Amino acid sequence: MMIINNDVNLAVVLVFLSIGVTLAQDSGSISSTVVVRPRSMSVEFWTPERMKAAKEPVVALPTKNTNTGRSMSILTGPQLTVPGQNPDVDSPLSRVLNTLGRQVATTGRVFWSCNNVLSCCSGSVIPLTSSDLIVTAGHCVYDTTTLNWLTNCNWIFVPGYSQGAAPYGRWPVKQAAVMSSWATSNPNPNYDVAFITLSLVNGKHISQLTGSQSLGFNQPRSKLTYAFGYPVNLANGEILQYCSGIPNASRYTVNNYVGQGLSNCLMGGGCSGGPWLQQFNETAGIGIIYSLNSFLDSLVPNTINGPIMLEQSQIIVEKDKQCVTNLKIYFLLLRAFDGQTNVFNDIVNLLPKFQKIGINTLWLSPPQPQTAVAPPMFALNDHGYWPSDHGKIDPVLGGELAFEHLIKEAHRYGIEIAIDAVLNHFGYADEVILNSEKILTSNPNYFVIIPDIQSTYNRHNELNWKIEESLDVENILQYCEELSQYPLYDLPTLRKDNSHIRTYLLDSYKKFIDMKVTTFRTDAAKHILAEFLIDFSNQLNSYSLMQWNRPVKLIWEVYICNSHALSKFIQRTLESLNDSSNTFFYDFPMRQEFKRIQDPNYRFEWLISFIQHREQTQQYLNHLIPLVEDHDDGLPINNPSIARMIYVLTEFYSRNSTFIYHGSEQTGIRIVNRPRINTINEFGDIALLVDRLGHRLLSYRTCQETQTLFHVIEQDFLVSEKQLTNKRSIFLAMNKSSISRTIELSLQVLYGENQITMENIQEANDSQAELIFSSKILRLTVSPFNFLIIETQPVVQ
Repeated sequence: MMIINNDVNLAVVLVFLSIGVTLAQDSGSISSTVVVRPRSMSVEFWTPERMKAAKEPVVALPTKNTNTGRSMSILTGPQLTVPGQNPDVDSPLSRVLNTLGRQVATTGRVFWSCNNVLSCCSGSVIPLTSSDLIVTAGHCVYDTTTLNWLTNCNWIFVPGYSQGAAPYGRWPVKQAAVMSSWATSNPNPNYDVAFITLSLVNGKHISQLTGSQSLGFNQPRSKLTYAFGYPVNLANGEILQYCSGIPNASRYTVNNYVGQGLSNCLMGGGCSGGPWLQQFNETAGIGIIYSLNSFLDSLVPNTINGPIMLEQSQIIVEKDKQCVTNLKIYFLLLRAFDGQTNVFNDIVNLLPKFQKIGINTLWLSPPQPQTAVAPPMFALNDHGYWPSDHGKIDPVLGGELAFEHLIKEAHRYGIEIAIDAVLNHFGYADEVILNSEKILTSNPNYFVIIPDIQSTYNRHNELNWKIEESLDVENILQYCEELSQYPLYDLPTLRKDNSHIRTYLLDSYKKFIDMKVTTFRTDAAKHILAEFLIDFSNQLNSYSLMQWNRPVKLIWEVYICNSHALSKFIQRTLESLNDSSNTFFYDFPMRQEFKRIQDPNYRFEWLISFIQHREQTQQYLNHLIPLVEDHDDGLPINNPSIARMIYVLTEFYSRNSTFIYHGSEQTGIRIVNRPRINTINEFGDIALLVDRLGHRLLSYRTCQETQTLFHVIEQDFLVSEKQLTNKRSIFLAMNKSSISRTIELSLQVLYGENQITMENIQEANDSQAELIFSSKILRLTVSPFNFLIIETQPVVQ
């Protein structure tokens, strides 16, 4: 399905392709698509024989210059200026590159297959923080004749392609975008550019294997340029070719075309989308991409035209470095509202308060009706995880109409609604209604039956321990698979190998998609068969895209505290999903480590060791949602000072924002982990802290461009810095001791002769930051059990 977002500048689309979001701007518009890959689409389809057989299709632009009558056509074999010509590869008009520079790896062939027609183009890996982005021609991505996305036709990118070989693998597309000025029956060649986000392959980002070229905007014209590609008229497109020379202003002027023409070049169909590079070093194979192979003009032979990437696109370079979701979640226990008859209406009244603390996603505990039966040890169902019907809304909470009204009103405040997907079980009951049929929970065809429940508990504990302790990925996955074969405690656990069960669960949650629920938390994911979860997630996302043109976000509750084990679980999951860009996991390892700060003997050295190890070894930090407290946790953090410290540390060292649990927005007001609170305090200290700090950290939450530095690491005192490449820095100083601490940091090396500005982000009582401008000394004084957060940056002259 194609998603049209009006008023979105092309410069911005790259940013949000990498995180699955689009952002409105003032000028231009984009067309983008999230690619849903059915099982029939496989990179294995692209054998060496099929890749060798691919040709660039004939695509003629209908635009004409009324003054000259000249026509313009996209680079295609049959419509080349010199049809069928196969010059010697040593011709100066087009040469085989004979170096082993970086361009050999970063440039590749694009393939797709629509209606059994094998087609090809060229493309190049570009250096944005998503690490999965390539640039190619718009006509290699969007068919302006049929107005269809070619990326839905088993579209792949093969970097470093050579004579049927794929030395760096075959990479499927995940998301694509072109300008709306291209996605029309009368396309404007100024916008024959497309940006593609690729899926991970074997847990790797493409740029990890190939590197990437620099990307330049509004580069000076008439400079020595190298154009690369795989033209099918030369060596049948099997070898990377290039032309070089100084381009001139294009002689084609339809639609105010402002591109350039590179003459004396015979590359033809198949080279489209190949990069144009300035400042190119032939030995190193490194240059700056500023344009690409686009089209031939019938009146100007042997000349390739390329569009110019304009200066407003530079916002890509800054914005794409932000590789976070910007999810700000608040979790509400629906049944924690005492004595209310319509909880959903009560929450509607609280929406202005959520908006004030920056919440954009309201996660509700399960809204489904609950079973009445419960064992004595669980006499109180205050959580809502014992559903009696997965596809209905509990009338006790207000019913379906009130629920839909809540969603509608939340959207007015810019807040999405998330709910739990309870896929593992029903609540305690002797029989349930499933697909309008009464089914006994003792029926082994529908439920997992274990005769000895005590042995199940024992094996559960043993497997959980093995998962946490294991360092071998195969063992970890094997233990998880075995764990999914047991019931969750003694709950009526559904058999996921039963097709009726699978259909029932999928149909139930499709109903919530139709109600405009956009995010689902997968409850107890570690206990559910992986194959089922992957299939359920893919089908639910596909349904949402087909029905509503929007992907769903999935947050998996995988209760694993071993960072290595959780990383392996995440890797398997992301590699198996059709689209993993909107899939996240709770950061239980960080929560476990950071809550140890409550221990008076805990040392900050241990915390820093944990952070450094994660940054060096974990690939999936962008997919982790940090948390401090939730409904399954133990007692709340009732010491306000320690609670604030833990939340600040969690926010400071995470790529995403910390979610706030019902009642935790203000410290010290809960005495149990499942509160009975009817109001939300929009002025709560934790809520304000997370919102303000999280907002300021957006610029620093990057994949590659931020350094995390540690200036002081002692048992009870810590000074840390996040530093951007533009020398903007945010400092955190934290004192866990009972005495005041002062530290002086020299900023002379960082800023040199530049003047500096300083801003207090969070200053506690009796704590202060002072910048001595003459010597560029930053003096930080932190009172006991407190912290300082300040930001410095050079003065722009």
